[in-house]
Amino acid sequence: MSRETLIASLQRLASLFCVKSFGQCHISQTSTITLEWRFQYLLSLNHNIGAGLSQREVLDRLRASDMNHKLETKQASKR
Repeated sequence: MSRETLIASLQRLASLFCVKSFGQCHISQTSTITLEWRFQYLLSLNHNIGAGLSQREVLDRLRASDMNHKLETKQASKR
């Protein structure tokens, strides 16, 4: 499987998950790193839901994790 095919498959999977769960999706198609990070996040989110966290707890973790990722990306781009 080519890298492009894998990325397209991950995008479709992530989009389906986001639409089904939250009604929107924030997958970046311009950054493979962001896409791979989002996919890993979706896997952990699925685990958190399975662990019985409330929707509020899951969304709080999403916001905190997303903010940390944005800060790391911004710092890396300055180097």
